[in-house]
Amino acid sequence: MQTHNFEFLGRRIELWSHPDPDHLAMAIRNARSFYELDVLMKCRELYLPGTAIIDVGANIGNHAVFFGAILDAPVYAFEPYRASYELLERNIAANNLHGQIVAQCCAIGAQDGVGSLQPGSPGNFGTVQVSFGAGDVPVRSLDSLAIPGPVGLLKVDVEGNEVPVLQGAAALIRAWLPDIVVEAGQAHEFQAVAEILLEFGYVPRGRYAWTATYLFSAIDQARRMGAVLSAS
Repeated sequence: MQTHNFEFLGRRIELWSHPDPDHLAMAIRNARSFYELDVLMKCRELYLPGTAIIDVGANIGNHAVFFGAILDAPVYAFEPYRASYELLERNIAANNLHGQIVAQCCAIGAQDGVGSLQPGSPGNFGTVQVSFGAGDVPVRSLDSLAIPGPVGLLKVDVEGNEVPVLQGAAALIRAWLPDIVVEAGQAHEFQAVAEILLEFGYVPRGRYAWTATYLFSAIDQARRMGAVLSAS
């Protein structure tokens, strides 16, 4: 493990990471800031105060800590890889975000079940993948977790399993119409995500990050705001 300390918008941030040559660790150290800052600042621009943020594929907590510390949002973070999850918990504690970030060591999919972890790039612990159907990794759907709303933002970074995550969040998405930020590095991944989100009444609004990450928003923003305000 290694630690990175920096100031961001007047807040002191401490992030623990995997050792070098992990891609995320080196990016944070070189920038002396959060990873994928363009994505995070877009989330800051869009964030509806008081709404919850769901972070699927939280890794060490880079995004979750930003959401909690900088946006002051309640955050629900999910990470299936135990080594990364332990760093996520350490980062929650280091930034005094206990109770504000609720973390769970599990994968998120279309339905409750089990899965197994498949190693990714040796230089990037964030590329660990989940195979569904057999194994000892618990898998939950977001709908089965009954996360209390209103939910304003759903971030998904799951190395090719984006569609199962969205399928398992159908009720949540229809109820709250959150902005959705989803990594889809390949054209076929983007097409699959876009097809399912179009069924929910969403359109793409921007592309960010080195690995293509897309913002999708609901067309019916009036209904979205009505749901959020009525729950306040």
